[in-house]
Amino acid sequence: MDALIKATALVLVVAAVLAPFALEDSDAEAEMDGVMLYQVNPFDCEGVSIHNYGTSTVDISDYTIRDMPPGSNNEGVLSFSQGMKLAPGETLVIVSEISEDKPFSQQDNVVVIGDGKVESSGRFTLANGGDDIYLMDGNRVVDAMFYGNVEVDPTYWEGPAVTEKDRWFYRAGTVDHDDRSDWYQYTKGSINDPFTPTLQYDAEVTPFLFPESGGIPIYEALESATESICIEMYQLGSKNVIALLCEKLEEGVEVRVLLEGESLDGGHDPIVSAGPQWTQFLANGGEARLIGVGDDYNRFQFDHAKFAIIDGDTTIVTSENWTTQNMNGTLDDDPYDSSTSGNRGWGVIVTGAEYTGYMMSVFENDWSMDYGDVKLLSDVYDNLQSGEVWYEPPSDTGDFPSYSAKVTPILSCDNSYNALIYYANIAEERLYTQQQSYSEFGIFDEGSPLMIFDETSQRGVDTRVIFSDNLEDKVDQMNARTNVQVAMMDAPYVHNKGVICDDIVWVSSINWTETSMFQNRECCVAIESEEVADFFAEVFLQDFDRYYTYGGFTAYIEMDDVFESGSEIVATVNVTPASGNYEFVWDFGDGSEPITNDNNRQVARPADGTHTLKVQVTDISSGITKTVTFQYTMGDVPETPSDDPAGDGESPISDLLDGNLQYIIVILVVLLFAIAAAAKAHGGKSKKKGKRRNRWGSSRSAGPEGPMCRRCTASTLKTSTTTCRPTR
Repeated sequence: MDALIKATALVLVVAAVLAPFALEDSDAEAEMDGVMLYQVNPFDCEGVSIHNYGTSTVDISDYTIRDMPPGSNNEGVLSFSQGMKLAPGETLVIVSEISEDKPFSQQDNVVVIGDGKVESSGRFTLANGGDDIYLMDGNRVVDAMFYGNVEVDPTYWEGPAVTEKDRWFYRAGTVDHDDRSDWYQYTKGSINDPFTPTLQYDAEVTPFLFPESGGIPIYEALESATESICIEMYQLGSKNVIALLCEKLEEGVEVRVLLEGESLDGGHDPIVSAGPQWTQFLANGGEARLIGVGDDYNRFQFDHAKFAIIDGDTTIVTSENWTTQNMNGTLDDDPYDSSTSGNRGWGVIVTGAEYTGYMMSVFENDWSMDYGDVKLLSDVYDNLQSGEVWYEPPSDTGDFPSYSAKVTPILSCDNSYNALIYYANIAEERLYTQQQSYSEFGIFDEGSPLMIFDETSQRGVDTRVIFSDNLEDKVDQMNARTNVQVAMMDAPYVHNKGVICDDIVWVSSINWTETSMFQNRECCVAIESEEVADFFAEVFLQDFDRYYTYGGFTAYIEMDDVFESGSEIVATVNVTPASGNYEFVWDFGDGSEPITNDNNRQVARPADGTHTLKVQVTDISSGITKTVTFQYTMGDVPETPSDDPAGDGESPISDLLDGNLQYIIVILVVLLFAIAAAAKAHGGKSKKKGKRRNRWGSSRSAGPEGPMCRRCTASTLKTSTTTCRPTR
């Protein structure tokens, strides 16, 4: 019994010592620790800021900020005075000058270059059109950032530079991926929130479709209002909806409407067209404002959002403007009929005070006249016509079921691009989207929405896109060059911007354009509900099956992802349709010569290390070629020791654990067996292989917010057209 007691005590002591370090191991490589670049401003009062993300104060005397690559001396270097420190959570803003009307220089803890605290050697300037910035601790690059028209150094950055849009950049989260998913552009007067997938609210969700619903669920929700209605809309052209708002005002309901001030459609002005309704609306005490009409500054390129808030506990979110056609009040059981009125779009009614409270804060923020870009509708349109106004209730009624769900808010210009990356990377079974527009992004450029979807498809996820007919000349190219199945739909007109990721669905106003993601005000709600996702997936697949015409192939790699050193491995490329005549070029990424054959399965014995298998697949009959990739590891590959940004060094125990945690776990297991043996008596090391990936890549380890990988640790993902790789 003494042996049992001693073994148990030893296990408890070792576990107590190792437990905190084991917990840290999963997070240390995801969350930033120490001083990092936080803001980059190449415009008025230009400069940068740094932030201490760590838990201890950092002496930054040996740090420098360089407007040039390491080893170069043709530009400028910022250095800090001796003994200068940055406390945990503290931000230091460094500017060329201070101006009362330039918000970058009006932040807390601002220093001016040359004031004795921060000095410049050489010419430190940030080019408006593009530049690269490096934060260094001695000779070590701690952080780097590339924006605009600048050549990216792959040593410090992956993929394209951050797009330059005449506003300063800020870090969007607390995880550093060394690519443009880390950065957003600051908009004075916007929300500027990072994407947070764990920000979920319980709600009841009622999904509906355009044109099938005729907008009837919206009418019913508005009719039910007893206290307040707040609407933020790109175009509110339905005279009948405005007439209903006039009636609600007469009932004592407070009504506020915020509209985009430049939402002209081919010269047609929906506000002038509904002049009598707006005149009556204002006469009944309604408040109406226009955004985007600033003389000197506008927060957004367009306010393209489409949402409404009712009585403080209900939010309507749609992909569609509330136009006469979309809000015709008539059910349509055949949306493909040529006489159909209205676009293909999605909508939801979300009932829940917490989510509605979040959206109310968005509305109040955008409604504010403090920034000079919002004006009263009556001041801009001071000569609207009067006339008779009446409301006609919908001619039909329908059954629109509700479902329990969790909902997450997503906004542009704040975080929608990162959100798209996140959901594409966690998809395991299906990833669908229906999109009106795809512009400004280079369609096949790394980091574009299509290539983000293509990366998902290469894991075997069922990945499909439906575009409107304005992309007719690009659809065949998209199908030929990617594994994404792309259809072009012409009736009803696709105005939708929805996304389906497994059992999560976006209802959204966000187009696949850089303007929509980075410059507009857009609103999206991500709904986690199998029932709601299936509701929209069913009609998506109906649309897709009707319009998908491509006769080419798709392919993905299926194999294990971890192998014993020196072992023989088997890789399979699954090609659909399998009946074709294909040529395969296999490059296992370990320095060996590529292999060319007509076999979709290849056996190899690669060298040790972490490699990317690339297989070029060519359909001999059509000449179409696609390349699919897969990351795998041969043998034990120790993790690279993490840098120590704070310069505080590591403890001996931390050094011991670094790269050895798996062995310590084995020791603990052995000790547990010793306990069992000792108890029974009173008297080799196995290698863990990687799990076989199924066609949805479900072998990725799961964290509290979903599957985790190098790109999605701490629920913040990176953009890359390569498969997941070990954490750096």
